[in-house]
Amino acid sequence: MLIKDLFRDRIERYINPVIKVQEDDVNVAKQELQEYVITDQLREHFKECLDKYLNDKNKVGYWISGWFGSGKSHFLKIFGYLLENHQFDDCSAADIFVRRDETNILKNYVEKINETYKTTVVMFDILEEAAKSEGKVEPIEQTIYKQWLSKRGFYTGKLWVAEMEKELSDEGKYEEFVQTIEEMSNRKWKDIRPTRIGQNYIQRALVRVLPEQIPTESIAKDYIEDLKRSKGISASILADELCKYVDELDRQNGLNNRLFVIVDEIGQYISANPEVIGYLQAIESTFARKGKGKLWFSVSSQNKLEQITEQYLKTEDEVNKVIDRFEVRIHLTPENLDKVINQRVLKKKSDVVKDIDRLYESNKGKLLSILEFKDFKKYMPKLNKEDFIDTYPFLPYHIRLIQPIYYNVISNSKVNKKLGGTNRSMIKATQGILIDSNVNVKEKNIGELVTLDMFFEQAKEFIDDQIQISIKEAEQLDPNNGELLVKILKVLYLLDNDDKLQKDIDTITKLLINNVNADFIYILEEIKSSLDVLYRHGYVEKDAHGNYKFIAPEEQSFRQEAISRSNEIGVRDINKKVKEVIDGVFTITRINYKNIRPFDIQLTIDDEVRNSRGLVSLNLNSVMQSSDKLRKQQHLMKSIGDSRNIYWYAKYDSTIDEDVQQYLIFNKIIDEYRRKWSSDEDKSYFLRKEEQKNIKLYEDIKEKIEKSLINGTYIYQGKEFPTSDKSDLKSIFEDIANLAIPKVYHRFDMVGIKIIKEDIQSVFKGNQLSIDLSGLNLIQDTNVNAESAVLKEVLNEIKTLKNKYGQCIGKDLLSVFDNEPYGWASEAVRLFTALLFKNGNIELNYEGKDFLDYNQSGVRDIFENEPNFRKAIFKLAVVVGASTRQKCQDILMNMFNKRSEDTLVELYSNTRNVLIDYRNDISAIKEIISSNNLAFKDSIEKLDVIFNTMLKSKTQGETINNFVQKFSEYGTFLSKYKKLKSFIDNGNLKEYKKMKHFLNNVWIIEIDRNTADIKTKEKIYDQIMNDLKSESFVDSWSNVRENFYKLYDPYVKEYIETHEILYKLYNEKIEEMRKNKSFLNLKSEIGKGDILSTFSDKLCSHSITKLEIPCPICRTFIRDMKTIIDAVDVYQEKAMDKLYKYLNKQIEEEREEDEVEVLKPVIKHLSTKSFPKNVLLKSPKSVKDYLKKIEKQLMEDISAGNSIMIE
Repeated sequence: MLIKDLFRDRIERYINPVIKVQEDDVNVAKQELQEYVITDQLREHFKECLDKYLNDKNKVGYWISGWFGSGKSHFLKIFGYLLENHQFDDCSAADIFVRRDETNILKNYVEKINETYKTTVVMFDILEEAAKSEGKVEPIEQTIYKQWLSKRGFYTGKLWVAEMEKELSDEGKYEEFVQTIEEMSNRKWKDIRPTRIGQNYIQRALVRVLPEQIPTESIAKDYIEDLKRSKGISASILADELCKYVDELDRQNGLNNRLFVIVDEIGQYISANPEVIGYLQAIESTFARKGKGKLWFSVSSQNKLEQITEQYLKTEDEVNKVIDRFEVRIHLTPENLDKVINQRVLKKKSDVVKDIDRLYESNKGKLLSILEFKDFKKYMPKLNKEDFIDTYPFLPYHIRLIQPIYYNVISNSKVNKKLGGTNRSMIKATQGILIDSNVNVKEKNIGELVTLDMFFEQAKEFIDDQIQISIKEAEQLDPNNGELLVKILKVLYLLDNDDKLQKDIDTITKLLINNVNADFIYILEEIKSSLDVLYRHGYVEKDAHGNYKFIAPEEQSFRQEAISRSNEIGVRDINKKVKEVIDGVFTITRINYKNIRPFDIQLTIDDEVRNSRGLVSLNLNSVMQSSDKLRKQQHLMKSIGDSRNIYWYAKYDSTIDEDVQQYLIFNKIIDEYRRKWSSDEDKSYFLRKEEQKNIKLYEDIKEKIEKSLINGTYIYQGKEFPTSDKSDLKSIFEDIANLAIPKVYHRFDMVGIKIIKEDIQSVFKGNQLSIDLSGLNLIQDTNVNAESAVLKEVLNEIKTLKNKYGQCIGKDLLSVFDNEPYGWASEAVRLFTALLFKNGNIELNYEGKDFLDYNQSGVRDIFENEPNFRKAIFKLAVVVGASTRQKCQDILMNMFNKRSEDTLVELYSNTRNVLIDYRNDISAIKEIISSNNLAFKDSIEKLDVIFNTMLKSKTQGETINNFVQKFSEYGTFLSKYKKLKSFIDNGNLKEYKKMKHFLNNVWIIEIDRNTADIKTKEKIYDQIMNDLKSESFVDSWSNVRENFYKLYDPYVKEYIETHEILYKLYNEKIEEMRKNKSFLNLKSEIGKGDILSTFSDKLCSHSITKLEIPCPICRTFIRDMKTIIDAVDVYQEKAMDKLYKYLNKQIEEEREEDEVEVLKPVIKHLSTKSFPKNVLLKSPKSVKDYLKKIEKQLMEDISAGNSIMIE
């Protein structure tokens, strides 16, 4: 059976290759309707469009998008047919469409619309209209306006003619005008209107048809000129014209009329005229506002509206406004195209399906392999019988693969641009392959398959002639297989426009399988041989992944030169470049083993050393060495019993050699031509493209070399192993190195965990080590366990280094444990050493200073910071015997009340702490002794010196030994210190100070005043003073106190009494003076104060307690107070003298005042008889007393302003 006999419809029938929305041929329209395939997807889209048209009048915009060949133009055209419902001879457009819908879902919508509305549809391709404008950009409103006029039958080749026709029609004169002009010219109006001479006939016809408005040909000419000058069409004017037209239709036919404008290919038009996007919004919004449901608007585009607006509009607000106007937005996908092609072109007769079914079943396995493409699974439909039957003789993937290829070929075609956007129908391309006489598929027997190269012929009109010539010429390269060369080049050219499929030999072979029974392996070898021919002659190039690429004619000569000069690149050049690449991709020389610590790994590449650090050595053997079997055998033998060396062999790949050679020769030629062509921009641009390709080849080479190592093998200890299934070099490198490290560092797992700086810090915070370290048994019962295996190792190595070099330096200790057999991290060694130091097992010297206590300033920094640790010197600690440790514990407990464990570190720590604490206390006690002249000065000073000497001990052991051995020296002093400390702590110091003060500052002054029992009191005083000079006074303190109060208490009693008498006496004198008449007559307050101060200066009103002797206010002693008491009369006379002086001064001042009237003084006569009589005067004092009385009497009269005459 021939392939042409499989199809339901005659395969040679005419199928319109390009769907044009403004198609006028009724037969074409009817065929398109009859063959239109309504898929599930399309049914939903039609439903959305029809529902919108039927039920919504607010927003009247549609945006239909889809790739080239997706059927968007066809969709719009069918939608327009439905709305306009064109009547054919035997049926309507709606009748045909409804019959095509197997579900009848759309029937109700279509019938309802046609019952409700009479729709006029104006459809046109904006790109075709733009092409007619010869480069001039015409406003889209004007284009729509012209298309509407054309729809009405008016001539828009000259817009003024169409507008004249419209005006005549509006006046009802159009038919008369046409008849008149045809009678005048004897020609059809449609033949006259495009011509230049037509204007003469028009002028004359207008005069006849419109005699009132246009009575003369001159006026007619003016009218025509005015039409030619007609103003532009805005969205508002357009909407007004269209609304007026629809309203007129309503009046004419009595129906509910609408007008629907459909603009095809608006997307490509916008790309050339971005401002159009704003005009579309204006048209839609104006149609909606003015049309009120009578005017509708739809456009099509390859891109979705959202993509268009985001590309050409600046703000989100502008984008949203446009999107909002086009409420119906439909995007057609290729899935829809597959089904359309299957129905329109490839639909099978029902009686042949079984034959194709049988063909599929008998070749199912082979077909599955043909449809299996690397890295393309998600784009390819899954093979099943139904799809195979539907698409045969094509394969199910053909349409999905070729559609974007066609799109790119046409989009990049110069031919396409010249034609202004002509679109080749995928449906016609499919039919074209079947009926093309060059391949003659229709005449072939069932079992033959369409191959991808056949699509090339269907796209020839869009492919540059030079490319077609170049491909044709390649046939001459192989007289026996030239046809296959041409097919391969056609496939590669088409695949250049695809970014999903691999372009390797396997893919090319599958795309050229032409029969279900074809021998795939045979064809594969044929194609491989043909590709080699094409490659050698510069028609194709190949990347490092084996992907081939078609080379444009202008590139072929350049590539041919490179191929001819490839012998300029030698093996040494290739080896050097391979090593350079490995250096770039293999940058790892260190492994973080078990995430515990890093290890350096020695690295050599083809026997050249790249890194010499580390004990484990990795010897890389590149593809340049991996095929050397003798070399590999030598490494196998050499590695037996060797735990340090690993030999990694890359998987051999001969293409790497070829790729590197190609890269180097192209690099060389590009450099040469860059100098030659530096002034030629076109050639320089060509070189830059070639350079970019070569850079890509270099990246591919790197990837290949990396994969060769990833997929290689390694030799270790006499055996060869495949690399792990990891996909990156670092992981494989770590896996390989992980084998050698535990064998070289076989004591590494004694530690086996990661130790960090914080772990070292924890040693100085009470041994609170991380729980992760518990397995090392470093701590037992909160104490350092020096018997831990790792600590014993460190102690042994310290001892070994000391014996070998005379001392153990930190850097040497780190080096020992960094090397085999340990491999311990620096942090681990520093942690273990810190624990040993804290426990007293080792001693530390840093920069000449000995450190004995882990609490000393600077110790933590030595262990926490490696540079400091490396400079430190360690030695084993002095041994302290068990008996000494016991004595140390006893002394600490008995003398210092300090309990301690018997470990060296605890004893040392506690001993040192008590010595430091006591020295701090002793320093304070010494101050007290000095300031109070206590008797303990020598004893406490000696105790301080001994303690200080012990603190200067160089080691922990020395400190403890001295502490025990010197106890006999400091024990007595310590006891005295404790007695004195207890004396002070019990609050006796204050009383001691009072005692010393009284005895030295009070008693010694007043002792000569004491007459009664003076001998006894002096004896007590001497006893007390002798006691206080001795350290034993703290022991006999109660006796000292008793003796003291024998002196102190009587004195205090007398002191208080005397103090009170003095106050009372002088206070009475003050009161007496205040009542004196002369004092009262004294006007000067200053004078009064001065007089009273004679007594008040002796007053002290402080109420004294027993503890305040002498009085803290007046500071007087008993003898002084008694002297003042005895002198009270003397002070009385002084006060009276002051009074008389102030009174005399007052009298004199009053007499001298000018303003005051001087009164004659009153003379008072006094007789001596008025003086006191019968007074016995026996002593000077009695005389003074008598005279004072007389004086007082006389002063009272004088102060009253009288003069006295004694008679």
